[in-house]
Amino acid sequence: MGLCHELGQGVPQNDSMAAHYYQQADSQKDALYRLALLYMTGRGVSQNVNTAISLLKDAIEIAAGDNKFEFQCLKLASDLGDAESTNNLGILYEQGNHEVIQNYQLAIEYYWKAAQRGFENAWYNLGHCFEEGTGVPQNFLLLNYATCKPLITMQQSWGSKIDGARPRSKCRCSRKYYVIDYCITSRKF
Repeated sequence: MGLCHELGQGVPQNDSMAAHYYQQADSQKDALYRLALLYMTGRGVSQNVNTAISLLKDAIEIAAGDNKFEFQCLKLASDLGDAESTNNLGILYEQGNHEVIQNYQLAIEYYWKAAQRGFENAWYNLGHCFEEGTGVPQNFLLLNYATCKPLITMQQSWGSKIDGARPRSKCRCSRKYYVIDYCITSRKF
C-alpha cells in the first residue's frame, strides 16, 4: 500500500500515507528503504538525514545476504555522509562479491573518505592496504601513519582536557607525522 500511495497507483498520490504504510511494514527491507528515501527528501515526513541513514542500516540488517540491496543502501547512506557506511563500501570493493566487482582503487578511496569523516576503523583499513600493497604500492611509512593517526587525533583532542598535558606544538607525534599528514591530505601517495 505504501508504494501505491507514493506513486499514486490506484489511489491518490500521498507521501504522508506512503510513509505511514512503510512504517507499518518496518520488518521489510524494501519498506525501510522507501521510507529512508522519504526522510532523505522530506516528502510526506520532516526531512531528517540521520533518520534516513538509520533506516538504511536497519534495511541492511534485514536484508542479510542480499548483496545488491546491501550495496544500494550503503551507497545511499555514504552519499548522505555516513562514515561507517562509507567504510563498509570500501570493504565491499576490497573483497568483491558476485554483485560488486573487486576494485582496490575504489576501496582505498572509500576508506580515505570514511577516515576523513572521522571513522577510525577506516584508518586501520587503509593501513592494511599500505601494508599488503592492496590498491597502492606497499608503503610502511604510510602504514605507520594510518595506524597511528587515530591515536594522534585522540591525543590532540584529549590534550587540552588532561592536566599537565604538553601543548600540541610540542607533541613529538604531531611533529613526526606532519609531513606524512601533508602527503595524505594532498593525496600524494
